[in-house]
Amino acid sequence: MKNDHNYRTDRAEKAVIYLSETDRQIAELRALYEKTKRQNKQIWSAIFLRVDGSVEARKAQAEVNQEYQSAQAAEMTALKEYEALKNERESACVLIDFWRSFQKAVNEGHV
Repeated sequence: MKNDHNYRTDRAEKAVIYLSETDRQIAELRALYEKTKRQNKQIWSAIFLRVDGSVEARKAQAEVNQEYQSAQAAEMTALKEYEALKNERESACVLIDFWRSFQKAVNEGHV
């Protein structure tokens, strides 16, 4: 039981360190995602304005444009990286919450 307790404490401490070390990184990834979203919209708008035809034809041309599709891919990559780190951080929070509950149970003599 003592080793198990130390293992849980170790994991909780590592989770706290991980959260503190990734604060800036998650903010930067979120900012990158927002930046790529804005760039994507600007590229779409620029394409829409420079092509001819009806509104629907111009929208279609903007959607299939290679530059716009590359911008969409960059946006999805940025979103994936942001969400992956966000999920890892949420897992660390769950681990810390479990450790707190376990510690409380130990202190109250339930474990």
